[in-house]
Formats: sequence, structure tokens, C-alpha cells
Amino acid sequence: MARTFASTALISSSLLTLTACPSGAGDGDDTFGTFTTDPGDGDGDGDGETGSGDGDGDPGDGDGDGDENCGDGVVDPGEECDLGPMNSASGQCTPDCTIASCGDGYVYEGFEECDDGNGVDTDECVSGCKNATCGDGFVQDGVEECDDGNDNEADSCTMTCTPGLCGDGILQDGEQCDDGNMDTSDDCPACQLAFCGDGYIQAGVEVCDDGNLDNSDACISPTCVPATCGDGFLWEGTETCDDGNLDDTDECPGSCAPAYCGDGYHQAGVEGCDDGNNVSDDGCTADCVAEYCFFLDNTDQTDLMGIDWFDACVDMPGENVQITVRDANNMVVYQGSGPKVGVWTYDELTSTNAGNNQYEVYNHDRIITLDNGDLLRISGKNSNNSGCGGSLGNGYVIMTYDDPLNDTYYNKIKLLVAPYNFTVGQEGPRNFGDWTPGGELSFNDDEEMCSCFPNLGQGPALAPFIGSIAFTVF
Repeated sequence: MARTFASTALISSSLLTLTACPSGAGDGDDTFGTFTTDPGDGDGDGDGETGSGDGDGDPGDGDGDGDENCGDGVVDPGEECDLGPMNSASGQCTPDCTIASCGDGYVYEGFEECDDGNGVDTDECVSGCKNATCGDGFVQDGVEECDDGNDNEADSCTMTCTPGLCGDGILQDGEQCDDGNMDTSDDCPACQLAFCGDGYIQAGVEVCDDGNLDNSDACISPTCVPATCGDGFLWEGTETCDDGNLDDTDECPGSCAPAYCGDGYHQAGVEGCDDGNNVSDDGCTADCVAEYCFFLDNTDQTDLMGIDWFDACVDMPGENVQITVRDANNMVVYQGSGPKVGVWTYDELTSTNAGNNQYEVYNHDRIITLDNGDLLRISGKNSNNSGCGGSLGNGYVIMTYDDPLNDTYYNKIKLLVAPYNFTVGQEGPRNFGDWTPGGELSFNDDEEMCSCFPNLGQGPALAPFIGSIAFTVF
């Protein structure tokens, strides 16, 4: 009987299908387990008894050898499953007779990508037993610098799991531009669109940029160019005025300091002269009043001119000349000044130019450009002490005109100072029409005049002027 029973037990055992399935399959229990003998049918030791205390010495683990072991195909106490030889590190029932789960150290094939047996999400195997990848939301030590779990390039962590940085070429939140470099001299410095006042000098566009829009410092906006005198902006600590021009004759000259007597700038309508000092007896008084080297007041109709009437102005030291014409009420009606040309000596002022007639041969070439735009010519004595043109024996002639093509002293003029009695060689005095002893000064600022032949159509006649003229060198 015993052999028959044993044989029956072996047959039953060989029919068991030891595969992973819900425990109690067939009886409504869905707990993972394995099919085995029903405890009510025996104790599984093959002796036909239902208890382990039946005196046969077998504890009832189904192998008939009296041992309880994982892998024997029987789910013993403490085991979650036991598929016997089908227990597998890659299967549903692990070699430890536990149901495969993430974190058990076994990679469940088809369900897990990895399983390193820990709950650490900073290594190469993260929660869910997935291989660590950029964008999984876990920062992998030594591999990633950040991981925000998305593929948005515009946030603080890029798709390469590196922090978004200015200069990485990726336009991110807070950036107006990103050209992929850290060059602050182009049109995208610090990932913001370049503008005057951003503190970065944009090459080819700006000369300076001090990071502000203050126009009272060394760099003005909105052009980002260095502050200069005459730009119209008062540079604190450097300028005391700036009227937006470099006119040296107004109240704020090219020094950008208020005009004053002695600054070297002739303030029109205020100063008669300004030689840059406050010393008198040098052509300009300490009060900036011109010390005239020549002065003619013809209101009394007195002929004051002799052959040497301009000699004092030739001898007077200074680098500039000035003409001032006043009417009978002492109001200034004409004024002009400019730098002397050449060295003023008698030889220089009486030097000759080649020409075809007497009026050209003895005209010197010291033409001065005045600050009012006119040209000034002073025709001097020749070597024989004869006057202008070698024929006007009373000395010099002063004339101004506004035509740069006018190369004679007698045509298209607006101001003429010449003696009343001209001596022409041995011919005696030469008196021009309408001239009187008080007509040595002719002035017409509005129309041209002609001193020689108005009747031949060369221009309107001279316009005698009642008033005064002063000439100074300073």
C-alpha cells in the first residue's frame, strides 16, 4: 500500500503546473501564489497523511525530503511565490521567492528597464525602474546639472539638462536676445538689446557708454558720444556754460566758460577788443577797450589824412586787426575783426604784385578774412613813399568787400578809407567827384560801390559817410 500511495503522490506532483498565477486559482483568491496540493488532501509529503505530525518525519514541503526551501515549487510561509525552476531574476517570481517589484534588484524583463535595488533617483536608474535620461525630472549626479522634467528650452533648464545661460544661443525667459556669445560690444550684450545707456560700448555705433542717460557727465545720450564744448549739454565740473555752438563772439565762447574781459575771445557788442590779458598799452586796454592805432571822425569835415596816416597800425604789436564804424550818433554800424596775414612791416605791406596797371602793381597781397565774412585789403605805400597804386600820394587805402574774386581795391567795395587829395605822379592832386575833405570815409553796407569809374558802369558811386572809423591791432 505504501508503494501505491507513493506512486500516486509522484503522479500528482508531476501534473502540477508550477507557474506564476493567483494563489487559490479556481477558488476566487487573487493573491499571487502557486498551485499545490490542497491541505485538506494531505500534507504533501507523499505518505497519504494530512498532518506534518503524522510520524513520518517529513515537514510537508512537497519534496518528500522533509525541507522547506525557496525554489521547491511550494509557497512556504515567508515566500510570496515559488515557481520552482522557473524562479528567475528577470521573471515574475524572483530567485528570492518574492514577487518581482521595482527596487528589488532584479530587472523584470518587459516591465523594467533597470533595477539597482535602491530608491535613489540621482543615479543611472530612477524611480519606476527607468534608465535615467535628461528630462525625467531627476538630476543624475555627475551627468546632469539640472533636470526639470520637461523639454522647454525657454526655462531655466535646457533640453541638455544644463542651466539656461546668457550666451548659450537659446532664448530664455528674461532674455531679449541670445546670439550665442558673451561679446558685449555687439547688438546683444548681456542678452539684452543694445541701447545707449546700457553700459556697454557698441562697436561702430557708440563711442562711449557709461550706463546712464545723464547728459551732464562725460558721455551724453542718446548718441553715446563724449561730451564736448559746444554740444549744448552742460558738463558738470568741466563746463560752466554750453550754448550748443563754438561761436567765440557770444557770451559763452569755445572755452565753455562765460565770456569775460581778458579771456582772449572778442565778445561782439560788449568788448571793443580782447587780447587775452588785462594789460593796457598793448592795443587793448585792461577793460577790453580798443586802443586805436588809427581813428577818423569826419563829422567836422576836416581832412586829417597825411601820407603816414596808417603807419601807427603797421607798428602796433598784436596778432589781430579790427575795424569799427560808428554813425553820427556813435552807434556801431559795421564791425569786423580777423587775424593778421603775414609779417606786418613796411616792406610787407608795400610789397607789390605783378599786374598790368598802376592799381595792381602796387597793391600788396595781405588780404584778411574778417569774422563777418568780408575781406579786408590794406593797400600801402610803395618804396618811393607814394600812396596806393603808386599814384595816390597820400598813403594807404583801407577797403572791405564781400566778393572773393575782386582783386582790386576800387570795385565792388562796401567800405573805403582813402585821402581826399590824391596825388598822381607829377600831375598834382586828383579829386574824385563828390569827395570833400570830410569824405575820406565811404560806407554802404547794403550796396556795392565803385571808387573810380561809376560813370562807365563799373558800379554805383561812392557813398560818403558821416561818422567815425577806428582801426586797431591787438
